[in-house]
Amino acid sequence: MSKPVAVVDSSAELGGAELSLLPVVRELVETHPVVVFLPSNGPLRARLTELGARVESRSWLPETLARESRQYGGRGLVRLGLAAMPQQASFAAALARLRPAVVYSNGFRAQLGATLPAALLRIPTVWHIRDFVPEGGPGRIWARLSKFANALLANSSATATQPALSRHALVVHNGIDLEQFLPREHEPPPPPVLGMAGHLTPWKGHLRFLRVLASARERVPDLRGAIAGGPIYDTSGHAEYLARVEAERAALRLEGQCKVEHVDPAAMPGFLARLTVFLHCPDRPEPFGRSLVEAMAVGTPVIAAAGEGAAEVVGEAAVVCGLGDELAIRDAVVRLVSDTAGRAENSRAGVRRAHSLFDERQYARRVADIIRETAGERTRKRR
Repeated sequence: MSKPVAVVDSSAELGGAELSLLPVVRELVETHPVVVFLPSNGPLRARLTELGARVESRSWLPETLARESRQYGGRGLVRLGLAAMPQQASFAAALARLRPAVVYSNGFRAQLGATLPAALLRIPTVWHIRDFVPEGGPGRIWARLSKFANALLANSSATATQPALSRHALVVHNGIDLEQFLPREHEPPPPPVLGMAGHLTPWKGHLRFLRVLASARERVPDLRGAIAGGPIYDTSGHAEYLARVEAERAALRLEGQCKVEHVDPAAMPGFLARLTVFLHCPDRPEPFGRSLVEAMAVGTPVIAAAGEGAAEVVGEAAVVCGLGDELAIRDAVVRLVSDTAGRAENSRAGVRRAHSLFDERQYARRVADIIRETAGERTRKRR
């Protein structure tokens, strides 16, 4: 029987990185036992179990670490380091018992927590980089740890070439289920609806979206808004964010003009199909932008104002604006909402691009093959 593959993830919620993890696990369980280490309990656990993976329930992080995100600064580094020591020892003991063929670390926190124990036990590691890591103490530690990884994967060229990495990573763009995100048959009827999708985490740009919507309504009075997002994270800075979004919506007098609702991943194709235009306008550069691919696959015209990672994803199949340029974004929204022919062209180009570049099955096979190859190369070296 094959040796197990250990998977370490940064979250137990169903964020974009976790939705991209699921097809990889589905592919891996065909050839290996898969044991997953999560930082806490959450909905990802049930989805992994359904696929045939075993979730190690003794891997929960202490609260001090579980509530931190990659955005924490160096001020609490000593406190975080002390909290991490028992976790590192516990994880190392679990790996020693499991003796996996390889450790696959999905995301920043997973890489911080799993890499050193795996290296000390001489177990090969694969990193999947999905974020831009900020400067500061944790970022410097992450950069040094990247030297221990046997293989570095990244979800975009932008994340693959970030300065903190010890070397460039291999780019493997995320995929989506193209049998779920089918092209819509026709554009929705009036009134026009501008939409966005993003979990209620501050950097995703919900407040900017509301400001753009309010400004665009001065020129297109019947324009409505729709936000698909819920508060799934319990890390620093997230607890009060929903209240901030609601307060901004009220201040801009959009309470009756823009809905904010949690949309289950299975219902996302229907949500996107009801939009006239999809807007992605976060506060900082987007490493990839899964929602952009989903919107393109459905045939919803896209405006991307999210930096290099997003521009790489949409190519020429969307309207691209500068990060944070709200006047340019507003003008792009007004033009596209008013341009039936432009929307139709954008829609066709998006469907073509999504189907040519972002097939979930091809993505999962490629990532799983790299994980298997890394384990196999290590095995041969030991003989």
